Amino acid sequence: MFAKRWASVLVFALLTGCHQFHVESRADPSVDFASYKTYSFSTAASDIPEGFASGHLFNSIMQRRIRAELYRDLTQKGFAQAARSDASFIVSFSTGSRQDVEAVHADDGKGDPGSIEGSATAVTRGALVIHFTDAKTKQVLWQGWAEAVMKAGEDLDERVRAAVREVMQQFPPKAH
Repeated sequence: MFAKRWASVLVFALLTGCHQFHVESRADPSVDFASYKTYSFSTAASDIPEGFASGHLFNSIMQRRIRAELYRDLTQKGFAQAARSDASFIVSFSTGSRQDVEAVHADDGKGDPGSIEGSATAVTRGALVIHFTDAKTKQVLWQGWAEAVMKAGEDLDERVRAAVREVMQQFPPKAH
């Protein structure tokens, strides 16, 4: 339920046309993150919570770069990588992109609702979703995601690594 609800939010959220990331995260409020010290990276598609899909950005090279950035960040925060049998949480991630049409000129309010008056352009939106799941209970502990408009000519690898860094600024969540 938790994953499905936020998957819907991710899929339908819209961004402005800027180069910045739109970053959000959600945590299970009942979780004491101080008790989680070790992690393992997912090795199975079944570790990605239901409702999330992988897109064409999810290739083996990109996976290695995302893992390397996650490893760096988690190590800096004091978490230790462990064998799956010894890990307190499992790290999985998914990426994707979609094309949207954006109006260049806004409707003046006189046309049909939902119609585009004037020019329109296609934009590609990319998304990265990071999932932390309890290794024993398989319950989602935390999810963070970043979305951004992808521009032609940008360094996609650096853009994805920057997205990981932006998302991971929100982990671990602050205690309430």
